[in-house]
Amino acid sequence: MVSRFILPVAALSSAGLASAVQNQKRRLHCDYSPRNTPKLPPSLRIKDKDFILVAAGTRKVTFLSISVYDVGIYISSSDIPHLNAALRSIQVDSPTALIEHLKDPVDGASFLNALDNVSYAVRITPVRNTDIAHMRDGFVRGVLLRHNPDAESLQSFKDFFPNPRKAFLKTDVMLLTVWNGQRLDLDINGHDYGTYQGFGVETSNLLKAFIGTYTSGKKVASEELRQEFVEQIVQEVQ
Repeated sequence: MVSRFILPVAALSSAGLASAVQNQKRRLHCDYSPRNTPKLPPSLRIKDKDFILVAAGTRKVTFLSISVYDVGIYISSSDIPHLNAALRSIQVDSPTALIEHLKDPVDGASFLNALDNVSYAVRITPVRNTDIAHMRDGFVRGVLLRHNPDAESLQSFKDFFPNPRKAFLKTDVMLLTVWNGQRLDLDINGHDYGTYQGFGVETSNLLKAFIGTYTSGKKVASEELRQEFVEQIVQEVQ
């Protein structure tokens, strides 16, 4: 498990927020090291913004229990106030109730609207050699379980990924960064593969369905990641 990502309510409403975030980043460490893959970095620097590791897990083929890839979710540290403001707006009587609310397939999905003001990144490393087509098709299936996009935006999302025959090896790293729910950048091994955007509300809805693949709904790519994501973003309610 990664270390706790919880900022007290007082820190969020005071002028000391920036200091609290910096202290959190200094405390954060990552002891999540699945199998022989490298440890996930505790933070990322993406286009001049700092992102903090929130949760990690492994995507598995359920009926065979075969591990496919390891995944970490990072959130922009400067967007922490937006995320926590959304959490504080949920009417529950305890942190436990808030966790259960976010784990609920319906309530958890509605919370994804809060991510419109949050930039986040999904970092993926394969457990076994595969190819881009396999990864892309998995993303598309996850989206279609949560949203029915129009044909043009869905095809554009599919075409956004590079040559489907391109190998995606155990030594590779894929980084998918969503910027305030408006666009998606793809990077593989430090190479920029462009941006998915341009469909307005449809882009936002599709990208919410994409992150929902990991965080909400009846069927998620990694239950351990969903559990950790929810627990990590919940504040300690006094």
